[in-house]
Amino acid sequence: MATATSGTYSPLQLDHTGTHGASGNQRELNQREVSKQTLRVETSDQMMRFLHLKGHLGNFVVQLADGWKTTPSYGKSGLLINSTRAHYRMTNIAVYRGKASDLTLSQVMVGPNHYFGSLIDIHLKAYSIEINNGFPIFSESRYESQDDLKNLSDLRPLQACDILEFNQTEWSWNSGKCTAPAIVQFLSDKILDRQSAASLTADLGVLTLPNSVIEIPHVDATQVDISAFGAILVINNTPFTIAREREDTMDAVSYCFGEGYADYQIKHGNGLFLETHDFTQIMTPLTPSSSGFITLGRRVGIASNQTLQLIGVSVPFGYSIIVKRGAMHGDATFTGHYAMAMTVQHTTMGTADVVFLRTPDDQRVKLTCDFPNKDRIPSYGADDERLMPLTLPQGRGIEQEIRENSLTKMKQTPKPRGVYTKSVLNPTILSFWQQLFS
Repeated sequence: MATATSGTYSPLQLDHTGTHGASGNQRELNQREVSKQTLRVETSDQMMRFLHLKGHLGNFVVQLADGWKTTPSYGKSGLLINSTRAHYRMTNIAVYRGKASDLTLSQVMVGPNHYFGSLIDIHLKAYSIEINNGFPIFSESRYESQDDLKNLSDLRPLQACDILEFNQTEWSWNSGKCTAPAIVQFLSDKILDRQSAASLTADLGVLTLPNSVIEIPHVDATQVDISAFGAILVINNTPFTIAREREDTMDAVSYCFGEGYADYQIKHGNGLFLETHDFTQIMTPLTPSSSGFITLGRRVGIASNQTLQLIGVSVPFGYSIIVKRGAMHGDATFTGHYAMAMTVQHTTMGTADVVFLRTPDDQRVKLTCDFPNKDRIPSYGADDERLMPLTLPQGRGIEQEIRENSLTKMKQTPKPRGVYTKSVLNPTILSFWQQLFS
């Protein structure tokens, strides 16, 4: 490998830390002004209703926060919501990947399992997150200046030893969005099952790397500035900004990554992937046992002589990672329960450029990262019971069984007095009439 090359993150320069143009004293004063304002809760931890979704490999249930009814109503964020919108928004980001017959979910990645609420006008607000028994509560505060809010401080710059670099001859990004005949032919036989493999886009590509097992250096983002890779780590209970420019409304949902999911995909599926897309994403571990790492990448140099740089980042419990739009990343190596807030607009999601990792001789590439507590296994015990997906493989009679199991489980979830659990009925879809007369 060549040594690390200097370079900065270039796609869609968005500075989430906002550290420029003010003295340290001024930044502190601005943060005090933000902290004095009353935070308004934008998401909910009360799962009261549910939607059924059918994935390519199986059925699962999305548990909805309060406010999602058949008739239109206003959610905590002020967004007009109803079950029809919920159904289509969740369908846009529905994922069931892995071994469909694995009821333990150890070899499955599935979600969204919960829909906590929506974040609107994110460029005008600061946020903080409280994890309440595994459920994230986003609170927001309007503020006058976006220039001086800083969450983590005294971070050291990235060094050459923090970065794995491939020179220009060692890697090749073959985008599925490319229409060049040679690329189209190259990709035609690379993806085994495009329907179940698709991640935000049908235009799947391949990134060739020199080895089938690649060790990525771990970067402690609580101590090191990773903004050059288009991402930042934030402390949940300290106000932070998500974006500096207007973006789509973000929906906060949860996903479950089985501890054997990544290995299953490498051995039996299409493998791990990296992606870029034109929207910001924030990812939050929901339990202390949520583990794994996210891969961040960037291209450095001119087009005719570009190197590829990779780093691995684990997200400690109590923190979140914000991935800016245009940043290269891959999260299939997470394990456990994570909240994610992102757009659910299919047109924006269609900007995603997804590439599966292969060697030149078409082997799946395994990414490893040596980070503290990397051997933690998600605890799917009583403490995480509300977070567990409600899911079963497809089959005859499954719909009724899922509905009965879902109602039973959700009735056991603590709720305010007078609230009843029920399925959200959507008159625009067939399941409305099936549930109405079942």
